[in-house]
Amino acid sequence: AFSEVFSEVFSGKPPWSLASIHMPVSRHLLPQTTRKAALSDLGGPSRLADGAAAQYAESLSRLFATPSDMEERCNALHPWIMPSVERRFEFHHNWAMETMRAGPRQRTFDLLNESFAAHGPAEKKFKGLASLYYNGSTPTALLLWAGGAKSMEGLAAPALAAMARHQADLLPRLSEPVHLFWTMLDFPILGRRRERRNKHRLPHFTMCGQRTQAEIPVPDFTFHSYGKLSGREPDTSWAAISRRLRQGAEGRQAWRLRQRRLTFRGTVSGSRVRRALVPNLVACARNETAVPLDVQDTCCGARKRAYRVNLTEQCRSRYLLHLEGNAYSASLKYKLACGSLVLLIDTSFEEFYYPALQAHKTHVPIRLSKIWSKNEDLITRDFRTRLLPDLRAKLAYYESAEGEAAAARIAAAGQRFAAEQLGQGAISCYWYAVLRHSLLLQHAQHPGGQHATPESRAEHEADVEAFMGSVRYNIKLEYTEAGGFRVTPLCHRNEGGSSESGVTCYKYRRNDWRRR
Repeated sequence: AFSEVFSEVFSGKPPWSLASIHMPVSRHLLPQTTRKAALSDLGGPSRLADGAAAQYAESLSRLFATPSDMEERCNALHPWIMPSVERRFEFHHNWAMETMRAGPRQRTFDLLNESFAAHGPAEKKFKGLASLYYNGSTPTALLLWAGGAKSMEGLAAPALAAMARHQADLLPRLSEPVHLFWTMLDFPILGRRRERRNKHRLPHFTMCGQRTQAEIPVPDFTFHSYGKLSGREPDTSWAAISRRLRQGAEGRQAWRLRQRRLTFRGTVSGSRVRRALVPNLVACARNETAVPLDVQDTCCGARKRAYRVNLTEQCRSRYLLHLEGNAYSASLKYKLACGSLVLLIDTSFEEFYYPALQAHKTHVPIRLSKIWSKNEDLITRDFRTRLLPDLRAKLAYYESAEGEAAAARIAAAGQRFAAEQLGQGAISCYWYAVLRHSLLLQHAQHPGGQHATPESRAEHEADVEAFMGSVRYNIKLEYTEAGGFRVTPLCHRNEGGSSESGVTCYKYRRNDWRRR
């Protein structure tokens, strides 16, 4: 069935559909040795064509030299996105070319399979895979992830929305699925040094990045929905929550009516930075800063019930403090949307939009030089010598007659940034750029266009067929015309694990990742 589908793709017929393809749902998956044996009839590895690396470099330069109309519109509205995505993919593009120059061309199956197997034995249960394609004109994703990790639905949904928004430009390019590999944790775990010891692999995506790690940050699940913000709110998507926060800031939470205090709420356990800083902030005497510090740990039981303050209440403070958590903290965008002045303590983790933030224009930075240290005593010492004096000086300035106007101006700019640069249009543009780069990397060593031969195309089609035929996907997620998502389970309902839609799916068991 897959051979017929891909022959239609490359013959120029309409985009392919999985509707007629049987998706077996056996309990176990294909072992590594059997997977390799299944490719024995596909022949040995072929050599790189002469000048393949040069052709790839030319394709890469052409991607940026001739922007499409969609790219120009994105650049006009969100000028930070294209340079940011280009910088984050730079490591992977360079490594792809180095690998290509080194010798034998990687088979497409090996590229996909090795990318899928990038995580070590202890990390395998934290990986995911999204295969994105157009089913006719409907953006569709086949998703696989392990139980106990964040649901892939919340991560893939914004990508499908971007495919719908930019369909005119992406539909001709996505003649076959683009495979996105994920680290399903709050932090990246694939170091750049570790990746350079391997052949070229496709990049992994995660919810935040670090300068020493190879994963690429993309919008996290909270843009789709955030269960922790449920309660009375039926819609917990970022679009709905940010709209309500902006409306509140224009009414009874106007700047002149806000309380002169610095507020922070968050769980301390699990975060070395919070463990070192929050107790010291709590212990600060009332007269140590120009405004009272309303800082509390909301972890666990009675303490959580006593000190928990919802977003609306936090927005009544003029100043909001932001600290990284165990990795990144998703609360920064909500604090910006409040219209309060956000004091951002230096962080070693960055979400996808951090490069667009501008110090003293969208937020106020607070220095912490020991942010990379694993020694909490050093961070505590840095609190007294650097952080607290910096915090004290800045609060004193923004409480002065001159600084109060600047504080209101920065707070309004931060709120405007959250509305304009983190809206659905910006998220779609970011995903559009990510998909363009991902497609180029996926075809890095597969000759395309005028350089393709029938043999190379047949080999590529067979490899993609072998890979997708061996993966045991959990669900199929489809974007609907009404802007919602339709979920089709591709797994047994009694296997454990969960998803946002309530479909019970495959749960991680040892190395069982493929069909038998």
